[in-house]
Amino acid sequence: MRWLAGFADRLLLIACVLAAAAVPSFAQQYQQRIEGRQVQAQADLAPFQRIADRHHNGSLASLVAAYRRNDDASVRETADAVTQIANAVAWYTRAVSEMRAGPVSAAQHMLTDARKADLRATWDSFKPGFGFSPDHLLFAVLGGLLVWALMSGGCRGCAHAARRLGRKPHQHA
Repeated sequence: MRWLAGFADRLLLIACVLAAAAVPSFAQQYQQRIEGRQVQAQADLAPFQRIADRHHNGSLASLVAAYRRNDDASVRETADAVTQIANAVAWYTRAVSEMRAGPVSAAQHMLTDARKADLRATWDSFKPGFGFSPDHLLFAVLGGLLVWALMSGGCRGCAHAARRLGRKPHQHA
């Protein structure tokens, strides 16, 4: 039975390394998605920026303020749309910058600041890939070992606790 536990442990290690090896590929596909979203947001904002350049010394804030002062409700609502597009451009620009800054910055962005809809869309179309660069291989081995150690330690801790719960208490006479 012990050999079976050892075999299962090795399979778990291999699965963890393979899963960790796919993470850089997911990060790359996520980065490509947000770069595309950034380009689209910039294209959506461009006509308004041209209007701001011609009539408001290039200031989108001034253009939005002029829209908000307008008596027409649809023009005032356009101010909100322009603001949302400008905010999207700013967010995607920052996100792309963080993803390009290196693996630590990319991981931090994806764990703390990524938009769930973008992560979900990336996951839905994710095609696992395995890079063989030194960075990818190092990430696969270290990430796999870390996850394996956490899972293996957790399983051993649970097994130990279960064994202790199953023992009968000592009888003192």
